[in-house]
Amino acid sequence: MNRENWNFAKQNTDFELCVKLANLISDANEKGKEYTEKYFNENRVKFGIPEKVNYRLIGTAQILGLITKTPFYASSKRNYCTSIYDLIKQHETDEVQYNIIKTEQLLKFRIRAIISEKKNKDFCILPVLFIYLVLKELKAKGRNYITNSELDKYVMTCKNLDEVNNAVFDIINDTPVSIDSKAVSDCRVDSLIIKNLKLFVTKGRGEKRRISINPDFDDYFNSEFVKNINFIDLNEKLLDENYADFLYNYQGFNINLIDKPAENKLVLSTKYERNSEIEYTNKVDLIHENEIDKAKLQNAHKIAPATHDKTKSKTSYNRDPKIGKSAIIQANYSCEISHEHKTFMSKATGKPYMESHHLVPIQFQSEMWGKYRINIDCVENLVSLCPTCHKAFHYGTDEVKSEIIEIMYAEVAHKYKAIGFEITLDEIKRCYGIGA
Repeated sequence: MNRENWNFAKQNTDFELCVKLANLISDANEKGKEYTEKYFNENRVKFGIPEKVNYRLIGTAQILGLITKTPFYASSKRNYCTSIYDLIKQHETDEVQYNIIKTEQLLKFRIRAIISEKKNKDFCILPVLFIYLVLKELKAKGRNYITNSELDKYVMTCKNLDEVNNAVFDIINDTPVSIDSKAVSDCRVDSLIIKNLKLFVTKGRGEKRRISINPDFDDYFNSEFVKNINFIDLNEKLLDENYADFLYNYQGFNINLIDKPAENKLVLSTKYERNSEIEYTNKVDLIHENEIDKAKLQNAHKIAPATHDKTKSKTSYNRDPKIGKSAIIQANYSCEISHEHKTFMSKATGKPYMESHHLVPIQFQSEMWGKYRINIDCVENLVSLCPTCHKAFHYGTDEVKSEIIEIMYAEVAHKYKAIGFEITLDEIKRCYGIGA
């Protein structure tokens, strides 16, 4: 029986080198230059890329979703950096947060690759997840490894995620198959996975090398990721018409397969920026009801987020104080945790003083837009709070935060549903570092 193998060109598989290449390409675009072999050779030293690395490294960067050359840019010959690359740049100084994003991209890369047209045309599979599922099923049958030869013949010839049992059957029964030995030798899928992630461990060399699940990550990955997968939804995202959006935008997997589970914090940083928060709160208080454009509020969740401060380490997003004030007006100037909470009268408006709060914090604007196409600076995501309750969201213990998040989620769930915002209660808690 002849079988086609997963195809992944014989090229460098180092994720960090791909990020450096994306830096180089971003620089070229800023200068109005096209990415060519000449431009690469003239500038790679500046960006820390070793001489032995070929300019075709761009293929790996594209497969990992850092660089795109898709139909979105069909009229241009240039390569463009994606929103994932922008997110990596925001968090490159925080190793744990960087590794969360890196892990997601390695989990999302697909056979067939997005830039491949000729080979693996009938394939639609996520290698990291598939190899894990095969090993997990083998482990349930009393065997905790596969050899390199078995990986080549029985795993890397499967075409979609529902072929796990087929692969396990062939491994156990040593089904006779023939494969293209050159394609196997050129393929770098296992190198890409093993070099960049710690989900798998290897022992030995050559065809008899054994690959197994790293016990440090097994239970963690299974409980935090695999058991939460909606495979019907995932298969939809892997279709050609959906895959680009899935690959190039942050999905919020919040999984770290690089740092040991006990050592990492599975949530992108949500540090409370006191000065900007005070400024926003003051602006909200000064707005009067006659300044609110109700028609504009209805579509705020559909408008692409706008930034007001973008640096190498972070991106800050605009918050419209009029939208914040609208949430307070809708709550009739009362605290939505409890309408009995006491406050004082605002000097600016003569109304009870309240503060507006984004239930899904504005720091997650990029992630929420990428995953749900929802601008979270919208009235559906804003709640009216007394000053004490507002500070509890930022400074309270995890137990306090968890309780008030649950209260507010119950209040806004119907609003989220009305605009198609499908975030779960657990996801919101993760934004506050709870349950991570």
